[in-house]
Parts: sequence; C-alpha cells; structure tokens
Amino acid sequence: MSDPRPDRVALLGLGRRALTTFLPLFTAEDGRTDLVAVLDPDAEARARFLDSAGRPDAAQYADDLAGLLGRTRPDLVILASPDHVHAAQIETALCHTVDVFCEKPLGIGGDDVSRVLRAVRASAARVVVGHNLRFHALHRAVKDAIDAGRVGRVTSVSMTYFLLPGHGESYFRRWHRRRDRSGGLEITKSCHHLDLLTWWMADVPVQVMGSASREHYGLEGEFADADIDDTVSAAVRYAGGGLAMYTLVGRADREGCSLQIQGTGGRIEAEWDAKAPPGAEHLVRVLPTGEPPANPRIPVEAGRHGGADARMLSHRFAPWNPGTGNVAHAAVAVTVGEAITRSSRGGRPIDISRTDAVRYLRGTL
Repeated sequence: MSDPRPDRVALLGLGRRALTTFLPLFTAEDGRTDLVAVLDPDAEARARFLDSAGRPDAAQYADDLAGLLGRTRPDLVILASPDHVHAAQIETALCHTVDVFCEKPLGIGGDDVSRVLRAVRASAARVVVGHNLRFHALHRAVKDAIDAGRVGRVTSVSMTYFLLPGHGESYFRRWHRRRDRSGGLEITKSCHHLDLLTWWMADVPVQVMGSASREHYGLEGEFADADIDDTVSAAVRYAGGGLAMYTLVGRADREGCSLQIQGTGGRIEAEWDAKAPPGAEHLVRVLPTGEPPANPRIPVEAGRHGGADARMLSHRFAPWNPGTGNVAHAAVAVTVGEAITRSSRGGRPIDISRTDAVRYLRGTL
C-alpha cells in the first residue's frame, strides 16, 4: 500500500516564526508536507525561505491570496503573518474551502472575531489556532490534575507572567508596537495566558476588569510611534462564579510564570522558569485538602516553548485534544484581551457575556 500523498501547504508570512517553527516542516524527511507556495511582500524573504526549504520552484506571491489559492490549490494554509491580517486571510481561505492553521491570535479585536466566526460557520473547511502553550508539559500536568479531581472544582486562578527586559522591549521594536497591527500586549501576548485560564477554569468568562499601562519602555521618548502598554492586569469573572487574576510584567528579572489554582478540594502551585535547561524539573505542588501533597516530576523539555511547538505540530493541524473547541477558545482569548483594554480606558468592568465569542463558546451563536 502506497503512502498517502503529502499535504499541499501554502505559508503566509515569512518572519521569524516561519523560520523557527514552520521551516522544519518543509525540510523534514518524512515527506508529509509539500510546500507549494509562499506569500509575503518581501521578495528577498520569499527567495531566501524557499531556498532554505529546498523548494525554489514553489510559487511566490506578494499579496494576492485569492490568486494563490486558485492557482496552487493547497490543502492547508499556515498563517505566520502579522496579527492584523489574520481575520481577512482566514476568511479568504475558508471561502475557497481551504483548511487554516493560524498562529495566535485569531485576530486583534471583536470585529475580527465576528468576521472569523461567520466565515467558520459558512465553510466546510477547518480552522485551528496555534495556542501552543496548551501543549507545554507543565500546563498539561496542571490540567490533568484538575480533570482528575485532585483539587475539586476550580474556584480561582492567579497567574503572573514575567518577561525579561530583552523580550519585553522586543515588542516595542517590532510591528507589535502599533495597536492597529497587534492589538497591544493584551492580545498579541496575553492571549496565550488568557486561553490557559479559560482552559483550566473549564467555564465561560462573562466579565472583565482590567488595567494596562506603560511602566518600562519608551518613557524617555524612544519608540515614539509605539502606542502599546507593557504592564497588564485583569480580573476575569466566569459564569459559574469563578475568578481569574492575571498580570503580565513586561520587564522582570525572570522569564516564566507563577501560578496558583484554588479549588473546592485543594490547590495547585506551579512555577515555570522559561530559561531552565532541559533535564531540570518544573516546580509543581498538588495539595488536596486532607491528603498528603504530591510533587509530580515534570522534566523540562528541549525545543521551542519547552517542547510545546513540536508537540502541537505533531497533531498535523487537525482539531486536537487537548484543545476541544479550539476556535471558540481562541476567539474568547481575543475578546477578553480587548475587554482589558476597554476596561482600562473606561475605568469600569466590561460585560462580555453577549459577545459573539462567548455565544459561540456556549453554542448559542
């Protein structure tokens, strides 16, 4: 029996993420992925990428996605393009009944979310959003402990995520510094963490109180055209009464996060050191009420994002487990992020219970 034909893939956007994460797909010897086209406005970047992928004969496009889809007929498009074009590119691909793998975030605000969800409902093609941190070994261990009932029903989650100075400042040096391209850190970065919070809570967020401010970068006139913030905090209320407290620190002495989860039957404490070397162990404590504590041994894995990227890509872009309702959760993460911005500017909590994202997650859209 012959092997199935490889997936015909088009890659949209040839920046750093394309090189570090997706290039290995096209250079792998398993023959499962055939790069048929790339799209990027930079002709030199297109030529360099195709040469690195060993596919100099693949089709090149600067901006005509509809033409690319019509002429090269890929099975799948991978979106590694800037955040602000994701929604339009998803919509175009779905209109051509082409499956989509989209780097997070799904879009940069509620209008993008609504646009994508309309396209998803109207198309037979599938969309998967790359919330890779669900595949991190530490985050999966936390989810497994919750699902096993070790701490009862989750009532609150507190997460603080820290960025080293070089990482935090990088958002001000790149296109992310403009809200109209990234949605601000509340979306382009925090969507990772907001997705995890909803996943662990296993509930629907309905209200957001948030604060975003510039505390570290550009205070002396650098990055003059930047309009994003570097410090983000939020309280997210869930339909079942649970509460998630979230903070993003844009300049800190460490990279990683501190996590505390409280349930009706115990709690979980975890620390992620993003710079820990492979072979070290993540710090996790599961403390069921009235029972001895457990300290599961979770080795630090090699690879980008602690091995999460490779594990995510091993699912071959199909709707995955973990990740049921992937598009719905990705839409909610963007909606919560936008609500943080709106709350910070307006000084009041934002009701998101009737947004398209929350209604879609509930199955009522």
